Amino acid sequence: MVKETWKELVKQGKSRDGHKVPENFEREKSIQLYLSNLSDQNEGYVRCIESWEDENCYYLAMEYCGAGELFDFIRDNHTKGEQSKIVKNAAKQEQKCETTPNEWSLCVQSMFRQMVDTVSWMHLHGVSHLDLSLENTMLASVIDKHQANIKIIDFGVAKFFKADQKFNEKVGKVGYMAPEVYAKKEYLPEKADIWCLGVMLFMMLVGAPPYEFASPTNPAFRFIIAGRLRDVLTHWRRLPLVSADALNVMEKIFKPENERITMEELRQHKYVNLPSLVDDAELQTPAISLDTKDEEMRSHTTRSKNTDRATIGNAKTLTIDSGLIPVVKTQKAKEMSQLVQSTVGAENMRTLVKTIEQSIEETTKHFQQIAATSNENPKAEGVTDEESKHDNQCLDELKKLLRVVTEALESITST
Repeated sequence: MVKETWKELVKQGKSRDGHKVPENFEREKSIQLYLSNLSDQNEGYVRCIESWEDENCYYLAMEYCGAGELFDFIRDNHTKGEQSKIVKNAAKQEQKCETTPNEWSLCVQSMFRQMVDTVSWMHLHGVSHLDLSLENTMLASVIDKHQANIKIIDFGVAKFFKADQKFNEKVGKVGYMAPEVYAKKEYLPEKADIWCLGVMLFMMLVGAPPYEFASPTNPAFRFIIAGRLRDVLTHWRRLPLVSADALNVMEKIFKPENERITMEELRQHKYVNLPSLVDDAELQTPAISLDTKDEEMRSHTTRSKNTDRATIGNAKTLTIDSGLIPVVKTQKAKEMSQLVQSTVGAENMRTLVKTIEQSIEETTKHFQQIAATSNENPKAEGVTDEESKHDNQCLDELKKLLRVVTEALESITST
């Protein structure tokens, strides 16, 4: 599967049909390559296999998902076959939660577990998706009525983030947006992703969205955010489609941001039942402050001042001092710089080295293409000169970032 993006549209910030889009291709590519190079891979997202560009377009080659879109899978199951009969019968039944899960309920639970596992893995590595939806989820395979393997796609508005960092851009699909995102307030990206997961679960179980938009002006949303999801499902004659555990987890998700369930709590909820990530000390342990390491670092007199400052914590908690990260101006280098700032742990630093090296290789190829174009077409010299200057600057900035990361890793190996 190859994603083709026109360079001119990227510059204009528009889609192919002329609409303005908040997507950032360079950031999307950086995130895709970063996740795809991690050693502790997760199967629940579409990996980037290769990236390249030509004079007009950027390309990302990704894993192929042969079983179609999740949205179509949900729609077909709710409108055709056995599940459609169950949906119709639910309206005639006493309105109480499902007690014995049917085949579709078990399949939904399995897919939701995969979603939670994948998104929590992304969060663990400092990436928030911010556009989670049924439309942005593919099916790698459908094994049987109980099991379908999902793949999350489209990182066009995804972002790197640090602990407690807040954003304020209104991104994603309106029907999936958390209320704080819809209202253009500052929001925690992890909590926004969790809300999207709740909407996806609701739609998989019920076959319809919970509300049109997340605003108090919408009656259904008003009831749901007030903790009356059961009442909404009862009114719609859909409560028998939802188990008590599924209802409980959605009630914990559909809360104001400061009351919403955390990703760790979501993983351990009875409906999800995934192991804790807190025990993963390699990524969860906060970086040790420079003050606590001063004495230890002074003993390593053979290391440079720069290397000392880079070594905050040990191999598991390694971070790079922000004062060491050079100021960069080109877009590609800015994305890499943000990644350098958010990466924790020696293993992730090694992955980061690969990502930066790939970016350097791509930029070098583009620079060579420009040089060849200039030689073949002297009339384009003005345009190609400008592009050459940009690529030269970008290469210089990427190499500086690479140097900072490799020095940080060397400081760990020399201790």
